Amino acid sequence: MKYCSVCNEKFDDAISFCPKDGEVLEEDPSSLIGNVLDGQYQIEGVLGKGGMGAVYRARHILLGDRVAIKVLPPEMRGNTEWLRRFQREGQAARRFRHPNAVTVYDLRTSGDGTIYLVIHERAQCRACNGCRASRSQA
Repeated sequence: MKYCSVCNEKFDDAISFCPKDGEVLEEDPSSLIGNVLDGQYQIEGVLGKGGMGAVYRARHILLGDRVAIKVLPPEMRGNTEWLRRFQREGQAARRFRHPNAVTVYDLRTSGDGTIYLVIHERAQCRACNGCRASRSQA
């Protein structure tokens, strides 16, 4: 399933451009929910979406660990520049150590060609939610 980021309509995978506004259609992030990635990670939900892909909440099937999975969009897999940027992002994040930074566990390509990062899922603390709420009221 694909969707238009402008009008948020969903379309069949066979369509490449939005018939309403002509925008290039993107892979619908919610289409991975419920799938098992690479035989190891059960995709449970969408955490967010950015310019270099969607981030999903997942669970390692055998170990039970909660992780975040960042997936490079399928339309970018054939673009060597985007692929290099995604790899550099994973490598840089893996080397960077700080209490407020995420930990990258792995950079993988699944059997079906999905390119993804496995990242430590940081639980949101109630204090952070309270800070955000008070900042938005200020």
